[in-house]
Amino acid sequence: MKINVNKGRTYFDKLNKERKIDFPYDMMLEEKRSLSNPGGKDCAYFDGGIYHFQKFFNFDVSAYKYFAFHFNQIYKKAIIKLNGEVIKENLNGFNDFYVEFKPKNGENLVEIIAYNNLLPNCRWYTGSGVLRDVELIYKKENEIKNVRVYTKKYLNREILIDADIKESVPYTFEIFDDKNNLMYRGEEKEITLKDAKLWSIDEPNLYKLVVKTQNDEETIRFGIRNVSLDVNKGLLLN
Repeated sequence: MKINVNKGRTYFDKLNKERKIDFPYDMMLEEKRSLSNPGGKDCAYFDGGIYHFQKFFNFDVSAYKYFAFHFNQIYKKAIIKLNGEVIKENLNGFNDFYVEFKPKNGENLVEIIAYNNLLPNCRWYTGSGVLRDVELIYKKENEIKNVRVYTKKYLNREILIDADIKESVPYTFEIFDDKNNLMYRGEEKEITLKDAKLWSIDEPNLYKLVVKTQNDEETIRFGIRNVSLDVNKGLLLN
């Protein structure tokens, strides 16, 4: 089970006053603007800062064995705490990351501290804080991880499914189109979707992959496209 947990965060400002905010939220827009700020024009003359958020969660550890948060983006350095203890540090302000954790039964305090106080650190405006969705994942068993889909030959609609599935556990792949029509069901990881439409900027066609075991399930969306770099032509799509 994956749920969105963006709502109802407590934010502590520089005077330690608290207020409720929802993610995503760009904290840089609350900073003062000045021509003398170290980020200069690349940060639209905003200052940086350190931002502290927290929220209480109730977990039933008797019903579920696996818990994780998925942070889609925190800029720049992120520290995640559970009940006062650091459980994750992430230094890359552009990537998404997962945080597996073992809560106590009942109420748990989850804190996010975002550091963007060392400017300049980029050549364009980045924003500060939690800039994309936060999701909570909880399962009875964790048998499926790191599901990805790669395009092998885009004109032939050939794809490769990559997933870490617990050893000796039977599994099934299912692929659906945007109208939820079943296009494939089976165990093969290299698949040709003959009638699939390519993904492009003008027509961003997406498909849904569901990976199932008896006790676990993961779903991702993917598009079939080819991306390449050429010394003379630059970045090429399809």
